[in-house]
Amino acid sequence: RDVYAEVALPEQDGADGFGLHPAVLDAALHAIGLTGLLGDEAVLPFAWSGVRLHATGATTLRVRLTPTDDGGIAVAVFDTAGQPVLTVDSLVLRPVTTDQLGAGVPDAAQSLFAVEWVPLPDADPVAAEPVWGWHGQVAGELPAVVVAELPAAGDAVGVVEATHAASVLVLGWVQEWLAGAGTEGSRLVVLTRGATDGSDLAAAAVWGLVRSAQSEHPHRFILLDLDDDTDHGSELGRILTAVLDSGEPEIAVRAGGLYARRLTRAGTG
Repeated sequence: RDVYAEVALPEQDGADGFGLHPAVLDAALHAIGLTGLLGDEAVLPFAWSGVRLHATGATTLRVRLTPTDDGGIAVAVFDTAGQPVLTVDSLVLRPVTTDQLGAGVPDAAQSLFAVEWVPLPDADPVAAEPVWGWHGQVAGELPAVVVAELPAAGDAVGVVEATHAASVLVLGWVQEWLAGAGTEGSRLVVLTRGATDGSDLAAAAVWGLVRSAQSEHPHRFILLDLDDDTDHGSELGRILTAVLDSGEPEIAVRAGGLYARRLTRAGTG
């Protein structure tokens, strides 16, 4: 009836500071699922009896799990040399339902968080005079906002090649912008299409790169993702001024509306 398992921490996760690293203990207990005691119900640890820690610092464990007559599990844990690390005379499990887990907790606090794009309220835009067609060369006096558009890769270029090319290009823009003597009073808007809806993976990689720059240099960069229906005429100028007025570091434009990233409650499904 015994179940044996070997579990180990990844090399980068040290066991220092723990009597027994919680992740490796949790992994050892996963093997209880092989004892046949769990059935179809969800269970949680209910009572621990006779727990003894014999050694610390172990990162690779050999585990023996033995069902007991009272319906519990006896746990014996050893290191790779066979020396005892942990023994538990009895671990009793009890079934639990979803309703029990949520008892006394408001419905809104039970769900996880997800990232969603939420519409921004309409606002009166401030005046802005963007410079179009910037390609990584800082020269002369700059206006308050400068726009640099990521060029389309073309259908003949593969996803990996397009991602590498776009990342190298925009990295050069960011480095040139931060090194430029006249850019301190201006903000660089990196203009993309398809970065936020999954249609352009290279543009999505650019967003990740610029987010890193935003975290290191707040208020120096803005990410703006357009849909395919937005042109470079007056509509884009209106959108840009609204983006500046919003103060958001990242904006997605969909059907002329502005959307910002927010953490929202995920569904309970």
